[in-house]
Amino acid sequence: VTFTAPDTKLTLRLRGASIEPETAVAGDIIAINSAWEAAGDLPMTFFAQLLDAGNHVVGQYDGSGGAPPLAEWEGEQAVRLGVPVAIGTPPGDYALIIGAYRTDNGQRLLTPEGDAYRLATVRVEKPVVPPTVDALALPQSELREVSFGGVTLVGARANKLGFDHAPETPIAPGEPLSVLLYWQAAASSPAAPPLLLRLRDQRDALMAEWPFEPTEGRYPLENWDEGELVRDPQVRFLPADLAPGTYRLTLEGDTQRVIIAEHVVVP
Repeated sequence: VTFTAPDTKLTLRLRGASIEPETAVAGDIIAINSAWEAAGDLPMTFFAQLLDAGNHVVGQYDGSGGAPPLAEWEGEQAVRLGVPVAIGTPPGDYALIIGAYRTDNGQRLLTPEGDAYRLATVRVEKPVVPPTVDALALPQSELREVSFGGVTLVGARANKLGFDHAPETPIAPGEPLSVLLYWQAAASSPAAPPLLLRLRDQRDALMAEWPFEPTEGRYPLENWDEGELVRDPQVRFLPADLAPGTYRLTLEGDTQRVIIAEHVVVP
């Protein structure tokens, strides 16, 4: 597979790769051993992502993969990447993609199929013993404990998509908002009431709302086990006509309301 850097003469060629394990449990690390060749010299970062059926990232690696700068390559170069499977990732099949981007501007190299290569499908299975909420190592600001029927929201955050590392980054009208919730089942095959994500201004006026289903139905509640911890990444787009201001994102169902994000800043 050949990757090219737009507007440059740089090319990278993926000569081969292997992964281990092909079946994992949430919390495991997927090891990728790959071999590359390069023509040209630019500062380069390799990446690998594990994606669910909604293209949400459930595991990611960015780095050099242990390889020296391209100028020092001679022939094939080994690049080793490790992709952690996020704790709480539901069981199922996930796409493992691999690629590279310019370190100086973040621009991904391109293949004929897009900006990444689908390397494999990884099967994620349930752990024998469900992890505890403490295993998530969430900051205090993201911890929650609010029950909606037979499921309890135990963690939550929301920020501009792609800015998990800088959650205070303002988000413009019409841009995607990344919402990450963590659930725990009170019993096997739990039931939950109809839920809504709501965006409210500082006077509590409703600005937008979206129907909300845990995992968007990809992992139905009927398959959840008692005590199971489920990571639930979703994306919503802010209204294109949203006025500048600071907003509050809430999750609401029946008589319950919980704040997901206190300060959604729209410039």
